[in-house]
This record gives sequence, C-alpha cells and structure tokens, in this order.
Amino acid sequence: MNLTGGIVLTIAGFGFASDATVAINSADCAVQASTPSEIQCTLPGSATADTYDVEVTQGGNPLTFDGFTYDLALTPEVTSVSPSSVTGQGLIIYTYTLYLYDANLLTYY
Repeated sequence: MNLTGGIVLTIAGFGFASDATVAINSADCAVQASTPSEIQCTLPGSATADTYDVEVTQGGNPLTFDGFTYDLALTPEVTSVSPSSVTGQGLIIYTYTLYLYDANLLTYY
C-alpha cells in the first residue's frame, strides 16, 4: 500500500461487532462501514515503508493480524502533465485512473 493513505481497506472475516475499531501500527484506520463479516476503514498515512500489524478491537479485545505492508513503490507520483498550458477558450477533460494491488492477507479498494 502506498505511504499516503486515504485508501479504503476491506478486512474480511466473521463475528465483527458494529463498534469495532481498526488501527495499523497504532494509527487509527477510520471505520467507514462494518458488518459481521467485513470492516471497511480509511487507511492512515505512514511515514516509512514497512510491514505493520493490523489490530481490530471490539469489546476491549484486540485481534491482531500481521503482514500489512506500506510500499514506497506503490505511492503515486506525478511526473508530467500534458498539455502544460492552454491558450484561448476550450474545455479539456482529464481522466486519471490509479490502480494499486497488493497480494497481502487483506483486500482493499
């Protein structure tokens, strides 16, 4: 996962409580949606590329999963914009699509 965060992480399993919280490397992963079989949260950013624990806490009981990786190679970087300028009147529409994939234990969108 890239270092900037902001991407929705989906944690699949069973028995999740509606008040479950998620943290990655002790940083809050803000829960957006939760069902008994899935939790979606927004990833926090990370200062360093490394592998960290994901901790789901419910009812005061932490469940820890290891092996979630922030990867500098997956951090988006803009290298150019084209065209760099426009003269006169006109409408230009740009569409950017960013695909990130990581075969780790967790699935995210």
